[in-house]
Amino acid sequence: MGAWGIVRTLEYGWAKNRVIYDPNLQPLTYKSKEDYHAQQDNSTLNHFYEKLFLLKDLLNTTEGKRLGEKRDKIMHLFVSEIEQEYEESHL
Repeated sequence: MGAWGIVRTLEYGWAKNRVIYDPNLQPLTYKSKEDYHAQQDNSTLNHFYEKLFLLKDLLNTTEGKRLGEKRDKIMHLFVSEIEQEYEESHL
């Protein structure tokens, strides 16, 4: 989660030759880790919606929840800026 989550997600996406963002590719729901790894046509930013944005709700301790809220905000800001800049550049 947070800044390191962003870095790891980008690195993984680049290693898998995924596009960073494509507004025509909607986030998916997976039944298993195997299903996730089997999918072929997806964007790196979808991983935030499909997994990373869900993590803060799984944290149990007070400190974990505090850190999760902070790091979740960082990721949401990053993703919304990417989407906004993409839209602005494709007007």
